[in-house]
Amino acid sequence: MMILSLFPSLCVLSRAPTLREGLRCSNESGADFIGASASGALMAAVTSGYRVVGWNGRGWQPLLGSMRRVSVGGAHVWGVTLDKKLYRVVDHRWYHVADNIAHVFPQPSGAIYVITVAKRLLCGRGDPLWPLAAVAFEDDGLPTTCQHAACNGDECWALGAADGLAYVKRTAGCGVGGGWEGFTDVRGAVSLLAILNNGDIYSKSSTQIYVRPHVYGSATWQLVNFPTPVQFVGANGTHLLLITNIIGSLLICEV
Repeated sequence: MMILSLFPSLCVLSRAPTLREGLRCSNESGADFIGASASGALMAAVTSGYRVVGWNGRGWQPLLGSMRRVSVGGAHVWGVTLDKKLYRVVDHRWYHVADNIAHVFPQPSGAIYVITVAKRLLCGRGDPLWPLAAVAFEDDGLPTTCQHAACNGDECWALGAADGLAYVKRTAGCGVGGGWEGFTDVRGAVSLLAILNNGDIYSKSSTQIYVRPHVYGSATWQLVNFPTPVQFVGANGTHLLLITNIIGSLLICEV
């Protein structure tokens, strides 16, 4: 059984929307979602009953296992259970990786960021040739506890759990390049971050969405004009993944 397949055709627009117009989205059939993740052609989601499903190009296909969160990075699917255990999919089966993990953020480069139950941001690297090999995680130097993180191929952003600040590291890899730089321009009580390939940062504050365009030194967060309250925001390269607040519909939005 194939675990995941290709995306369906996403939104095709005659012109890109502006922030004032908001977002143009396609509604992937189904509802009752609480989380989703995608990387390239792979997409997985979790329902309110903690069932894991994958998109097969025509609809959602149930996957084995029960997860609180799933995250897709490169060619691999990772999951965190209700009892805070980290797993990854190898040959269509879940394999245990680590304990006491609250979030996982795998990167296409092979780097794997995790947030522990103690809210420490750790980084490790999987072996693409030996996917069942143990992953050694180490502290990545964030100067505070961490609530959420997001990376693209060039940089990583982390949301401080203690101070509410956003931090950025200009090189997205375990322990490489310079350290984390703090920003004081987080808009509102941010709970989630998502970053696109072009460096634009999206955040969820309460049920609203903000964007910080990728301009170094800019301290401006702009409210995205989106008519429906959202409970989740994520990113896949050039698209946002949104889950609505009322019935849990999953939207794929071109920005």
